[in-house]
Amino acid sequence: METIDKIKQTAKEKGISISFLCDKVGMQRTYLNDVQKRNGTIPEDRLKTIAECLNVSTDYLLGNTDDPTPPGSQHEVNIVRVYLEDGPQDFRLSAGDIKTVLRMLQALDGKE
Repeated sequence: METIDKIKQTAKEKGISISFLCDKVGMQRTYLNDVQKRNGTIPEDRLKTIAECLNVSTDYLLGNTDDPTPPGSQHEVNIVRVYLEDGPQDFRLSAGDIKTVLRMLQALDGKE
């Protein structure tokens, strides 16, 4: 899987829109599609910023590993129960995932 597709898939799995991701890392909303159309690569510093926003490693986005855990992060996993319309669901979230969710909620609430 190409890096761009991996970024899009990871964002979707984490419930992060591409527009939100681009805004957070300072990219134009069409940046990922533009890179993909010209078969280009994402500069290392920008890829690192994207990986940090998604709370994964750059190696994971590059397809070099199946382990998304960013280097130096704790492997502690928290079970979070979310009550949705169709009933409660449990999610396994790392501390970094929880921080990402909180940042997203703050942005939606206009407190950021």
